[in-house]
Amino acid sequence: MDFIFYQFTPLTFGLCIAAGSILLLQILYFFLIYGSVAWYRLPSQRKKAEQPLGYQPSVSVVIVTKDEQENLKQRLPVILEQQYPNFEVVVVNNASSDETEFMLKVLAKIYPQLKIVNLYEETPNKFQGKKYLLSLGIKSAKNDYILLTNANCVPNSYFWIDNMVKGLTAKKNIVLGYNLYERKNTLLNTLIQYESLNNAINYEGMALWGNPYKATGDNLIISRQEFFNTGGFIPYYNISSGDMDLYVNRIAKRKTTSVILHEEAYVKTEAPQSLSAWCRQKRRRLRTAHFYRFWGRFIVATPTITTLLLYALLSILFFTGFPYQWILAALILKFFIQILLFRKSSFVLMKNKLSIFAPIFEIFFLFFNVIIGINTLFSKKERWD
Repeated sequence: MDFIFYQFTPLTFGLCIAAGSILLLQILYFFLIYGSVAWYRLPSQRKKAEQPLGYQPSVSVVIVTKDEQENLKQRLPVILEQQYPNFEVVVVNNASSDETEFMLKVLAKIYPQLKIVNLYEETPNKFQGKKYLLSLGIKSAKNDYILLTNANCVPNSYFWIDNMVKGLTAKKNIVLGYNLYERKNTLLNTLIQYESLNNAINYEGMALWGNPYKATGDNLIISRQEFFNTGGFIPYYNISSGDMDLYVNRIAKRKTTSVILHEEAYVKTEAPQSLSAWCRQKRRRLRTAHFYRFWGRFIVATPTITTLLLYALLSILFFTGFPYQWILAALILKFFIQILLFRKSSFVLMKNKLSIFAPIFEIFFLFFNVIIGINTLFSKKERWD
């Protein structure tokens, strides 16, 4: 019991104050951000629910594809057969060298709501990534709202559009959806599942708390008119990474953004199949985060920086002879709250088997992401994002 009567030195007292402050900050973050997802309610279920549009708006689903014949063959029909009264699907085919164009023509004969935009030459070099292609698809769309997804995504239900538009109100014209990776029994897939889930909890939770700072182009509604009124991707045409991510970071505000977390509004995507493909994806996202507004960069960095500082301070305390019992108690408190709220959040997002390992994954990604970050500084930029 000697640790209860430990005599502080000026050094250990200062370190304890610093470590305790960071621990409280992390616990507060868990309750506010993880808790926003954990206790999520649909817009119509909230006490101060905004008035919905009162009608089913016209929607254009926009997809950009390149050499994805098999993905389109297996997944596009689910989108084309959505149970929604007023929608179209615009597919921009970027000079595919496989049978994509032929297959799309066959589908167009079956589904009149399919509109095809074929490009027969590669995008000009001055237009980096998919931004020009997405702009072309949005311009070709005829409807008021644009629902963005990708060729390798498939809706989790035939009521995907119907559920996503429930986030639209007279003031809110950006709706963030959720994209989950298909599960496989491999270590790589488990790591990808955890990181995807953790990222989603962070950015969806932050949006629910009133600070939207990012989105993915896999499941997102925007206003067609607002897209052109705000200049679309013009500020970012020379940036190879990011598209909707940067656009949402620039224009999304609390009053204009809503979140829909409902299993029938989710889309599923095949996870990267190799470590190299996953690392390329992570490098693109790191490059994108560099162009966020200051507040967005601060939000992205805060969980990682505070976790590193906490572990560093606790390690220094341990090596200065500070009682390990207090260090262990601090870690148990952090892990207990983290696992509890991560588990509850993961239930909302249809994944509930990874929560118990959250602290282990957290430590792994602290080191792994540093390695990826250093590698990103010296790697070439991928043109197709």
